[in-house]
Amino acid sequence: MVLTGDDQTMSGSTTFYNVSKTVTGTKQETLTFAATTTQTVTNQLTLQGINTNKLRLRSSQSGTQ
Repeated sequence: MVLTGDDQTMSGSTTFYNVSKTVTGTKQETLTFAATTTQTVTNQLTLQGINTNKLRLRSSQSGTQ
C-alpha cells in the first residue's frame, strides 16, 4: 500500500504486506492511527519526511498509543 496525498488516517485493525508513506509536498504531513486498533506490516514499512517537511505519526486519541 502506498499512501499518497496530504494527511491520512488509518482505521480498523488491518494487516498489510508493504506500507510506504513519503512526504512529497511543501508542508508537514500527519499519519494518524485510530486508537485501540492494530496495524500490522509483515514485510516492509517505509516512512519518510523530506527536508524540513516532517511526517508526524499520531494516535487519534490524545494520551493513547
